Amino acid sequence: MKYKKISNFIGFSYIWKKFNTIKMNNLAIRTITGLLGGAFLIFLIIYSSYTFLIFIFLLNILGLNEFYSLVKLKNDLLRYWVVLLSSILLFAVFLLVENIILFKHLFSILPLFFTVFLIQLFKKDKQPVRRLSMLFMGVMYITIPIIFCLNIAYYANGYNYQIILGTMLLISMNDIGAYFAGKSFGKNKLFERISPKKTWEGTAGGVLLSLVLSYFLAQYFEVLDVTEWVIISLITSVFGSLGDLVESMIKRDLNVKDSGKIIPGHGGILDRFDSLLIVAPFVFFYFSIKELIIFISN
Repeated sequence: MKYKKISNFIGFSYIWKKFNTIKMNNLAIRTITGLLGGAFLIFLIIYSSYTFLIFIFLLNILGLNEFYSLVKLKNDLLRYWVVLLSSILLFAVFLLVENIILFKHLFSILPLFFTVFLIQLFKKDKQPVRRLSMLFMGVMYITIPIIFCLNIAYYANGYNYQIILGTMLLISMNDIGAYFAGKSFGKNKLFERISPKKTWEGTAGGVLLSLVLSYFLAQYFEVLDVTEWVIISLITSVFGSLGDLVESMIKRDLNVKDSGKIIPGHGGILDRFDSLLIVAPFVFFYFSIKELIIFISN
């Protein structure tokens, strides 16, 4: 199923056409789709570990297909094979954190990725190295961070929606604060070579708003104390902004405005979740360092 057909199946194309018939500015469209999409996403995260699995599966499949379309990798067996392998790996990690399989069983899946080289060997491709590089870059940029998201959700000895949902809320709050602070006070460019519109004032606004949210998260999401939520808010602010810049760098290199059109007012999957893809590994890194320090101190 091609990417366009996927978007039609989900219904975003229909919604997008309806939005185009209504005279609304981009902010209004972003707000409406953000609220509706956000509510559905929160439901998937909170309801159960299995609905959360549905979310990360969709994020992985749609994100990979969007990335491969951006770098102009044609729809063929090899592309679909990599998407399938990455989904199998993601499911295997889910089984691992659910204590259904052992860590050694996870390694039994990794040799399948070497079949990508073998399939490419028999293809008549003028640039096999570029194609292989783009295929595995997609896995590294999208699938691996999603695996970190899964591990974050299982940090507290079993599935707990509070940490992953709190992290995503902090990312959103940072985006909102940066947007409005940048619009109102932005003068000094943050990274003009990559993103001319981003400013230091907007970045500061994002940090302040996410810090405020971290205090309230500590009151309701008691899986972490206020100090830890503050640390995570700083991680999300710094690496969330860098994640947005990384995606801007990719789009600038490929000379495209948006990574896709699947989400009205927001662009593509990668446009909406670019920050999460960079934030998740570093939130996991924080938890790993914290546990290592505790282990050494004991």
